[in-house]
Amino acid sequence: MAEPVSGPRKSYVKHLVECGCVLPQFQQKRPIVFHRFVVFSVVNEKGAVEPSQACCNNCGAVHSVTEVGVSKRLQKEEANLAPKVSDFKFSVPEGMREILLSYKSPVDVWQEACFILENELWGRSVVLVKEEEQRTEKVTGKALQILGVTIFRVQPFSYSNLLGEDDDE
Repeated sequence: MAEPVSGPRKSYVKHLVECGCVLPQFQQKRPIVFHRFVVFSVVNEKGAVEPSQACCNNCGAVHSVTEVGVSKRLQKEEANLAPKVSDFKFSVPEGMREILLSYKSPVDVWQEACFILENELWGRSVVLVKEEEQRTEKVTGKALQILGVTIFRVQPFSYSNLLGEDDDE
């Protein structure tokens, strides 16, 4: 998940950061398993992550993201800095907006779609939904392939996540 995707000048990476909260199913687990959530980061021409904010999808805490996998929890007064889905709704074509809304896409997916559009990275895809079958380690889902400003399609995907096998999406 943390391999940068290049654009003409900048690139991006989706990665995990850790919050100080714990999901309900892990409340009694020892050692404590803190919640990690996906964030979208822009990588500048020098390869550094551009500082940004992200909101934990479990507790709502806002984090300042400074590097891949690194964040710092912000004070409540700074909570309005984190991007929200509503910030991106009108930055994408209407048909794409309807698709992203129908899949209840989180803010990192909206950010990725906007980055692809703004940088004309035609042919790239954003994952709309993904499920992993634990028993067989088969991964299935749907992705939105962006072919142009108003040309996009939803494509199913499937792959095996077994060690030694290709796990490209």
